Amino acid sequence: MLIQMVLSSRKARESYLRRIISIEESVIKEEMDECIRDFVDGLPGDYRIVIFIHDLQGLKNREIAEILDCTLEMVKIRLKRARNKLRTVLASNCDFYRDKNDALCCNSTDNHFPDNDKQ
Repeated sequence: MLIQMVLSSRKARESYLRRIISIEESVIKEEMDECIRDFVDGLPGDYRIVIFIHDLQGLKNREIAEILDCTLEMVKIRLKRARNKLRTVLASNCDFYRDKNDALCCNSTDNHFPDNDKQ
């Protein structure tokens, strides 16, 4: 009864629906982020660390080279290979689409990295 009274006005209904949609979008984004993190976690160690440091922590290639005690060229090579591997894995395991608000979403096929693929 209380919900009916609260939602009796058009503005209240619209506001309520916007909040529901916002919550749904947040849940979808969180699930997608978690799915992508799972795929990143499945990358070989050398690739996983450069993706994590560069893309998730925002450090520059030169800074990564110093942290990992390797050459700048090695960081660039690892980053490129890591992104290529991640792109391939995502393309074969996810069905990407745009929702009604043009936000990127995906349906995972749950074929995450098999243990023998981690090389």
